Amino acid sequence: MPGKYKQKRGGSFKRGRKKPAPLPTKELSGEIGSLALQGDGILIEGSQKYHIPFTAPGDQGVFAVSGQRGTIKNLTKPGNNRREPPCPHHGTCGGCQMQHIDLDYYKAWKTGLIKHFLQRENFGDVPVLPLMSSSLKTRRRAGITLQRMNNGIVAGFREKRSHTIVPITTCDVLHPAIFKSLEALKELAQHFLIDGTKALTAFVTQTQTGLDIDLSGAPDEAKLTLAQREAVSATALALDFARLTLNGAPFLTVRDPVVRFQDVSVALPIRGFLQATKEGEETLIDLVADFVGDASKIADLFSGTGTFALSLAKPSAGKRHVYAAESNAPAIKALTVAAGHAGLSVETEIRDLDRQPLMPAALQEFDAVVFDPPRAGAEPQAQQLAKSDVPKLVGVSCNPQTFVRDAVILREGGYRLLSVQPVDQFLFTPHIELVGLFQKG
Repeated sequence: MPGKYKQKRGGSFKRGRKKPAPLPTKELSGEIGSLALQGDGILIEGSQKYHIPFTAPGDQGVFAVSGQRGTIKNLTKPGNNRREPPCPHHGTCGGCQMQHIDLDYYKAWKTGLIKHFLQRENFGDVPVLPLMSSSLKTRRRAGITLQRMNNGIVAGFREKRSHTIVPITTCDVLHPAIFKSLEALKELAQHFLIDGTKALTAFVTQTQTGLDIDLSGAPDEAKLTLAQREAVSATALALDFARLTLNGAPFLTVRDPVVRFQDVSVALPIRGFLQATKEGEETLIDLVADFVGDASKIADLFSGTGTFALSLAKPSAGKRHVYAAESNAPAIKALTVAAGHAGLSVETEIRDLDRQPLMPAALQEFDAVVFDPPRAGAEPQAQQLAKSDVPKLVGVSCNPQTFVRDAVILREGGYRLLSVQPVDQFLFTPHIELVGLFQKG
């Protein structure tokens, strides 16, 4: 068992710099007391905390520690919060850090992350609803690392905190369409993993019309010979990918990669953002729609390609107008085209809401505002929302810490946080999403 949980450390150093001397390693015996925010077990000796990956609260053993981190050397007594991980790659693959955690404890811990940040800012009385989780094997986007080894090209995920690649033979989280593509990706990569190219990352998205593949780390098209371009195109066509891009630049489009937000079709832009699972996306859409209710004018801020805007504007939602703002021009273009084809009342604007937030005078015309910012949160926009009188706000976030920071700003402007719904799309990782409902007064 101890060997299964050994973990290598890796890193890269700029040419010309000396590799720093390794930190001294020592062995400690003890018991894991809790989990850190990133899912590592915490071992305490005196005033020092050590982060031990792949451990669970209650685990007893001997741990090799260096600096503030450590590894399992010998797990002498597994704790009650540990289970046998179902995946044989667990303990080396960096994709799922928490498969060894008992599922009830895991769910409670994820909900507890949100409660921790809420309580820290005096939101302790706000209801945090039971966790809603995506099913196994539904993850529809992933970054697959491809590398040429002595025995050929391998496809997999990197070890945690390492550049070492773990070849994947099974996966409990990837959608079957992506998992089945691993052999095809290796076939495609053979055209690029030559002439010293060490590794590629294939960003794969499952869409209604096939797989959308972006190869990062590949030579740009202009650097390929005609023979190489023809060979890559022939392989991509034979593998029936919907689209192939190189480093975010178009190379070959057989069919537009199309996604559907409920019953509205959208052509996904290159490297366009998409919720990690279809189940999670539908859960978020339903939560937002239920709260905005019969609002007739809605603003969707940080709208992306229209996950919420297009769903809220569909005819079955009633007669309503949606304004959508997003800084990414290709995303807004895709949203605009989709709304036009569907005959929806959606007004779009390319707008950087961090530098140019919507001001209170403009916000006053809306009955409800939805905001779904990146991990950094929506601080500049929250400051303007706090000065407005919009009756309802819905905050969607992938970062509880910045969500709570923005919630404090809204509270100072007279908004009440009514409830928070956790949504788990990134199974067996420390990542958690949430929907928070705010009401003025």
